Amino acid sequence: MNLNNFENYIEKKILSRGYDYYENNYVTSVEETEENVFEAEVEGTELYTVEVELDDQANIIDTFCDCPYDMDDYCKHQVAAFLAVRDMKNNLSKGNNQISQNSRDSESVLKSPVPKKEKRLISKKYYLTEPKMNWLKFCWISLQNMKKSSGELN
Repeated sequence: MNLNNFENYIEKKILSRGYDYYENNYVTSVEETEENVFEAEVEGTELYTVEVELDDQANIIDTFCDCPYDMDDYCKHQVAAFLAVRDMKNNLSKGNNQISQNSRDSESVLKSPVPKKEKRLISKKYYLTEPKMNWLKFCWISLQNMKKSSGELN
């Protein structure tokens, strides 16, 4: 099963629920802990951890979720994590400093975007949704304004 076609191997009901979790921003973070090994946190009844290990061709060679679901090989949290990892890898391979198209669109809303250096750090470690990226930008702007008012920043 490959990260680019895993949808063909997962039961439709689980796939649909996983898509809903992904689209509704229940994937709170994705971190590449080792090369091609990812750990995602997915909100559900509790906060669940999903591990995904890929080979160099993006085949899913191992995956685990710590939720109690045991009716099939894969759960909705894993589907949401697969989608987030795929999105992260696709954006990084394109050389984007941002996580998604939505985060690019949000820059036009906020006039002071997060500097590219910080975006690169974020994109390597975490999956950020548009609302989270906006919150990060708000915090960055607030910090800059506080520094300006205290004289730390010219």
